[in-house]
Amino acid sequence: MKEKKILVKLRGKKYSLKGKELSGFEQFFGLMFKKKEKAEILIFKMKKPKKIKIHSFFVFFPFIAIFLNSRKEVVDIKVIKPFKFFFSSKKAKFLIEIPIK
Repeated sequence: MKEKKILVKLRGKKYSLKGKELSGFEQFFGLMFKKKEKAEILIFKMKKPKKIKIHSFFVFFPFIAIFLNSRKEVVDIKVIKPFKFFFSSKKAKFLIEIPIK
């Protein structure tokens, strides 16, 4: 994991987030098995835009999932509760997971 800043565009405004960019294998685990107090913002980058499917099995706290297109504009946003599935309604190139502390 390497620390990275990402600029997110939402409703005409830009927001800078700092998180850990995950490699291919790390993306499989995401926030699973992490403790709420130590969980960090995670950035997932897909090879190409697609409808992203995520789950929160073994994530014992809620988190915010932000789906971005290739221009880093928000295309979907959702609060994900523990042990749930979620499918993005639109294609996304990036996913950001923000733990709710």
